[in-house]
Amino acid sequence: MMSRINRWTGKILGVAAPFVIALVSSNAMAQSPSSPPPPSPPQSSPSASTTPPGYLISLPQIGQDPGQILKNNGIYLRAVYINDILADVAGGNKQGTSSTGETAFGANLDMNTIAGIPNAAIHVMFDDRTGLNASTYAGTLFGLSGENGPSDTIRLSELTWDQSLLQDHLRLLVGRTNPTADFAFSDISCAFVSNITCAQPFAWYVNNSGVAFPVSTWGARMTIKPTMPSYLRIGVYQDQPFQNDITEHGFDWGIQKSTGVFIPFEVGYERGFTSVRLPFKYDIGGYYDTGSYTVPPATGQTDLNRRGRTAFYAQAQQTVWRPDPKTNRSLTLFGGVLASTGGYAVYPVSVYAGTYVRGPFVSRPNDAMGFEATHVSISKSAEGQVVDTYDSLGLVAPNHSNQWILEADYHIAIAPGIQVIPDAQLVIHPDEIGFSYPRPGVDHAFILGVQVVINLGEDLGLPQWMRVH
Repeated sequence: MMSRINRWTGKILGVAAPFVIALVSSNAMAQSPSSPPPPSPPQSSPSASTTPPGYLISLPQIGQDPGQILKNNGIYLRAVYINDILADVAGGNKQGTSSTGETAFGANLDMNTIAGIPNAAIHVMFDDRTGLNASTYAGTLFGLSGENGPSDTIRLSELTWDQSLLQDHLRLLVGRTNPTADFAFSDISCAFVSNITCAQPFAWYVNNSGVAFPVSTWGARMTIKPTMPSYLRIGVYQDQPFQNDITEHGFDWGIQKSTGVFIPFEVGYERGFTSVRLPFKYDIGGYYDTGSYTVPPATGQTDLNRRGRTAFYAQAQQTVWRPDPKTNRSLTLFGGVLASTGGYAVYPVSVYAGTYVRGPFVSRPNDAMGFEATHVSISKSAEGQVVDTYDSLGLVAPNHSNQWILEADYHIAIAPGIQVIPDAQLVIHPDEIGFSYPRPGVDHAFILGVQVVINLGEDLGLPQWMRVH
């Protein structure tokens, strides 16, 4: 039987729209998520038709007038809800259906309009995730749903001051934040249902002590732009693994429980749809994590409280087909590698590649479709822990030193702000890391499902805040 659908579904669909309008009318604070949920597909130009071209239905834009009032006062509203229903239909540790949900809401305040401070903004973000990830059935540590992460509590995900200086050649961000949308990230990183590349390659989250969205700690990042297409970016963030606990709400702002400092950096060059016919993004980077960590006993080493882990990554994203420069219909290829260069890593090397098509059919310019694949190597000690688990149960271990995860999906643009995304995923050699109930002989898991994305800001026609990083 299907697991319970996330408790927020009914609330969002039945209550959120009038609630948002009530907020608008009373000059409440605005919102705009800073990282995944995934971006909506590009919209077509306005049409006199009651149904915008490229969509199946139209929605009344009842938020336009009150939204404009808020915009005039430097306030923007946006709320996003995502629900994934995924079923393990073959292989894995257990066949079954799971559901995960995420509600993201917060505020973006234009401080130039509000207080006369040019090129400044305040970002506030809250997030709530619930449900059971399909990876539990498949037998992999990787998140097969993008809503993987701390669940069952509303938490503060961001409270930051965002400042642009020197004619936008210097961008600063400081406050309660995380590096999720700033490093090893692109506009299609989170365009898929799984999080094998969202927002970074998934191995990133396992191989260091840095926090990730929706968790926040004290942090800051600086972006230097020698030219507008080029950038050098560096960040500094607290390591506070306890913030991942489902009982934490993001308001423990002390530093006593810090285990170290996470320092990512990146150099890149990118051009978007508005500046070149074939957009691209190329970047290289890495991180140094001073956080303490425990080396698994299977390594045979006696020092079980080490510090210092490093990694390097390189990524490329290139649009290779765009028949009409007046639209975003296009084919983009992407790929990259993330490699551990120091300290213990569960997944020493991760290699990933894929393709993303915007507007796959002329009649469906707002749809999208994608395919991605990730291959990871598994450390000998992590593999040894799995073997020990099997041995303790009297089972034969799979003894796999690598894992593949493949995904294909199609984004159906139902209406502005609403997408339905059928999805298929294949896990080859599930790593079984952290599972105490493995099933003997498992060498794959096949997942089918659907994701629903509802962006209330687009649904209601509210002005959207354009976030830059």
